[in-house]
Formats: sequence, structure tokens, C-alpha cells
Amino acid sequence: MALGPRATGRAWATELRTLLWLLLATLLLTLLAYQVPFRTTVAIGGDPVSHRREDDAPFLHGFNASEPASTTTWQWWTLPPGYAYRWATSDAELWLPGTGGGQWVVTLFAASGHADGLPAASVWQAGPRPPYALAVSATPRRYTLVVPADAQGDLRLIMQTQPYVASNDPRDLGFTLRSVEITPPAARLRAPAWGVVGAMLALVTLGYLPLRWLALPRRVARAVCVASVAVLAIVLATQRMALTLVLPQLLAILLGANLLAGVVWLLLGGWPMRHHNRWGWHLPGAPPTRLLATTRACGAVVVLVLLAFVIRTGGMLHPHARFSDHRLNANNLFEVAIGMIFITEGLPARAGGGQAPYPPGTYLIFAPALLVLPGDIDTRVKIVQVGTALLDSAVILLLWGLLRRAGVGQGAALAGAALYLVPPPMMASFSIGEYANLGGQVLALPALAWLALAAPHPTARPTHTAAVILAILIALGLLGHFGVAISFAALLAAAGAIGVLGGRWLPPQTLLRPPVFISAAAAGGLAAVAIYYSAPLFGEIFAQRLQGDPAVSTPPQEPFAQLLGIGGNLFQTWSFLSPPLLGVGLAGVVLLWRRTPRPLLAWVVLAWWGGTLLSLGLFLFARQGVRWEHFLYPALCLGSGIALHRFWRCGGAGRVVAGATLAAISVFGLIRWVTQIVNYLH
Repeated sequence: MALGPRATGRAWATELRTLLWLLLATLLLTLLAYQVPFRTTVAIGGDPVSHRREDDAPFLHGFNASEPASTTTWQWWTLPPGYAYRWATSDAELWLPGTGGGQWVVTLFAASGHADGLPAASVWQAGPRPPYALAVSATPRRYTLVVPADAQGDLRLIMQTQPYVASNDPRDLGFTLRSVEITPPAARLRAPAWGVVGAMLALVTLGYLPLRWLALPRRVARAVCVASVAVLAIVLATQRMALTLVLPQLLAILLGANLLAGVVWLLLGGWPMRHHNRWGWHLPGAPPTRLLATTRACGAVVVLVLLAFVIRTGGMLHPHARFSDHRLNANNLFEVAIGMIFITEGLPARAGGGQAPYPPGTYLIFAPALLVLPGDIDTRVKIVQVGTALLDSAVILLLWGLLRRAGVGQGAALAGAALYLVPPPMMASFSIGEYANLGGQVLALPALAWLALAAPHPTARPTHTAAVILAILIALGLLGHFGVAISFAALLAAAGAIGVLGGRWLPPQTLLRPPVFISAAAAGGLAAVAIYYSAPLFGEIFAQRLQGDPAVSTPPQEPFAQLLGIGGNLFQTWSFLSPPLLGVGLAGVVLLWRRTPRPLLAWVVLAWWGGTLLSLGLFLFARQGVRWEHFLYPALCLGSGIALHRFWRCGGAGRVVAGATLAAISVFGLIRWVTQIVNYLH
């Protein structure tokens, strides 16, 4: 029923009043966070205690790489002179964002670094104050000065030094810096960084609007925002630099998420559509309709997708994050964009080494972005990162749709989807830069979804069109990533075996029945081979592998020990697949099979598990690595959602168990993600 003008006005007033209260709470918590005494020490070049490196990089501009360094060892602290440092260039800057207003005591531990023992003439500019002219001595000393924060609440110290010309070093050299210490001058009421305050208020606004657009209850949206602000305030008080560094990126990400939320809001009924006749004229008597029905379940799952996107991109775009394979993917994107689709990449030594095909499926999806965006390396990295994050976040929507189509309740579907919010295996790959692996897996999932969704009603039989679509989706899944293609082929083999051995128990509407499935799988596989894998370049590689050069086709030296090691890893503290997830995932498979009538999803999940076991069995015959944790994780989410929903329906104790299990799995994934960002390559 449409609301009248007065009711609409009251609704808008209520929303505005709620948002104003949230903004006031945000302002208060941010001001309180800035009253917590803040001091920090930035170890330049490397920490002498933890031996971490590159934590200083986001705060330095105009500095050379960390020293000492060697191509033969990563244990830099064993190299002379035994401590870490960086050379400042002739025009360098120290920048600490969001420290807070007022004046700060900055202590720099520096030396000239001149081999002749002479000091370095340098001029340091701290805000509007007169510049400091000093001679940085050859002996390491601590230089302490009072630096006022700028209008945004940032600390900036500009250091201009007379260049030092070394006979065997062509770099721009000023002086050497070993550490920077920031402390407040006295214990008193501290002014906040107003730039951070404004960013926090903008974050709350951009977070609350999509929650309400997508038909979430006002209390839920308000609770989510208050909890998020409380967490951000705690981080601001305890780990200030970690938050203030990423605030600009978070604002950009949330702005993009709001644009996506606006489109979804229109689709869910935010914009009424008028009926038109076939000539395009509006029919006067026809009432407005909606493109989709507005439901809280739809809004909740879309919020999960957007939240997953924010978590993934926020971690990757954090200035502290470091990657190893990100530029490889950016270069592959460029090659595919100019028509070089037959790509090979070297396998790691633990997978046997040698070259292997690198299918272009993911890159073909992202290549059109280069038509409207710059083609430099940094932009291409961002295209691949953001695009892969969006693809992987959309898996949440696919899992929710599969569970709903299987006949389970909204709670089970949302629980299963929520478990993919922060999946540890995928988050580790995001941190490393394995974007082709992640995108390739997403391309394989539509075929599995089609197996569970193809039949329109229980008595229907699969049509030729459904079989053709399955063949196309199988070919697409085989062209995403070579490692994923191996796991996907193992799953198809398991599904074929299920169809042959259990054909009489299969429902008539499933595509898993042998004549249909085997024909579609064969057609899809042959299409992938004909389109891509039959290239002469790959034929030579496959021939070399079959001949044992390189020795990837030979069994590893201790295959059973390797499989036992994989099993043992499941019970480690930091395993990708936590024991609670494995337990509820397996329980959900049993519950799926006990449903009457048995849904098609039960057969697909069984094939999923069978394919994972087959891919692990490959270690008995070859050293080709497969990322089985990544491939199995969506199946675990499907089973876990059903199991958690069953717990929820078992009274108060069951709800406590279900809620605690869901929270534990999600928090574990979030901790793994933050830890990965903090520690990888540092």
C-alpha cells in the first residue's frame, strides 16, 4: 500500500532523526578516542626487535629502500651494520595522518651517513613555523623538535638536504634515518583531527543509507552502525595509524557500495514502473509495479554482498598491505587486452615447477575496464583487485539462492551466505595476489548452480536447452584458471560416477542423469580444449609433462605422508578450514540427504565432496598442486547453513550454539584476514 504525503514525510523525518543521533554518537566516540594518550615509534627500515619491515613505508615520501638488504638472505639483521635504516633523498617528507590537533614532540634518530664523516646540511620545515637549519652529524643522534599538526590534524615534516654524492651510488642521497618517535607534549585535553572526524561522520552516513535502502529494519541498521562506530573508535584509540591511513580508501569503497546499493534498491522496488502498451504509450489505468518484490531477506543478502566487498577491498587497498603476485595479474590483463590470450606461467617448485597454461577467463571479464580507465600498471592492479573482490563477494548471493531453491528457510540461507563473508582461504589469496585463482573458481560455480537449479518443477525433465547451457557453463569453468580446472574436472568426474552408480535414485528432473550429464560434460570439455587448450604452445607443454620433463607427472617421494600432512593441517590453530566449520558442514550434508523429498542440491554437494577427495588423490600420482580448501569452502557453507538453522530451531540452547558457532567462524575469518594483511611480507 502506498504511503500518503504525510506518512511519507513522517517516515523521512524519522530516518533523518535516527541518522542525526548516529552522527552525534559518532562525534562523541571519536572525540573520546582522541583523548586516549597516543604515542608511537616508527622503526625506519625495519624493527630491531620483531625484525619486521616495510611498516614505515606509508609514512615516508622521498626515501630510498630499506637497508641493509641482500638477494641471498632475508635475515637483514645479520648483515652489516647490524641495524636497519633508510636514506632520505634531498627532498623527503614524514607524514603521519590523523594524529590529532595541537603540538607534538617528534624525535628523529638520524645520522649523515657520509663515508667521509662530514655532517649533512639539512633544513626541516614543520608547518607554519620557521624552518630549522641544522647539520645532521655523522654520529647517530636524536633530534627532538615540536611539530604542530596542520588543519586536518596530520603531522608533516618536510626535510630538504644538500645531496650527498657517493662514488659508487647513483641514488639521490640526503641523510640516514633509523627511527621516528611521536609523543604528546603534556597530558591535557587533546583536539581531534578534524579530517578524521569528518571522515567518520561520512562513513556512518554512507553505511546507514544502504542498510535502510535495502529494507533492513531501522533497529537492525542502527545497531549495526553503532557497533561499527564503537569498533572504529576503539581502533582509533589503540591503533590510530592503522585506521587513519585507510580512511580515504574506505570512503571511496563505501561510496561505490552506495552506488551499487542504489541500483539494487531500484530493482527491489525503490522505483515504481508504469505499464505500457506495445507502442510504448503509458496505460492510464494501470497501477505502478515493482521490478522485484521488496523483502527483508533480499535486502539482508545484498547487505552481506556489499559488506564482503568492503572487507575485501578495504584490506587490499590498505596502504600497509603488500602483495607478491598482483603485478603479474596486471600484466596478464594487459596482454589479454591486446589479444595475447595464450598465456603460460611458471608453477611453484612445490607443484613440480615448469610452465603451465594460464587461461584468460577472468581477465576477459576485466579487460573492458581498460577502455575507460588509464592503462598504467597501478590502475590495472586496482581493476583486477576490485573486480575480483566483486566477483568473489557475489558468491554470497549464489549460495543464498541455492539454499532457497533447495527449499530451506530464510534463516538457513542467510546463515550459509554469511559464512562466506570472510572465508580464510580466499582472504589469504587476496592478500597474496592470487586473483586469477579466485576469479577462476567463481567462473566454475555457475555450472554447479545450474545443476541444482535447472529443473523448473519436481516432475519436469531436463530439456535440450538446459543441457546446452550446462555444457557452456562447464566450458566457462574450465577456462578460468588451470588449477581450478583440475579441481573442477575432478568434481565432474565424481558427478558422472554418481550418475552412473546411483542413477535409479536420482530424481527425474536432474541434469546429473548419465545420458544428459555425460554428453554435456563431454561437450563442454571438448569446447574448452578446442577453444584454448589445443593451442600448439600448450600441446608442447603437455607433451613434455607426459614425458616427465619437468617431473610433474611423477609421484612425489612420500605421497602418503603428504596426504597425512594435509589431514593434520586441519587441526592446527590457524588452519584455513576450522574444525567447527568442518563439523557443521558435514552435519549439513547429512541433513540435506535426510530431507524428503531430497533436493537436487544434496546430489551436487555430494559430487562437490567427491571431487575434492579425487583432487586430493592426485597427490598420489603427481605433484600438481590444487587449492582444495578454496574449492571446498562454498560446499561447507551450504552444509553449515542448514546445520546452523536446525540448531536454531532447537530452543534457547540451540540458538546459543548456532549463534556462537556462526560468530566464531566469522570472527576467525576476520582475524585471519587482518593478521594476513598485517604480517604478509613484513
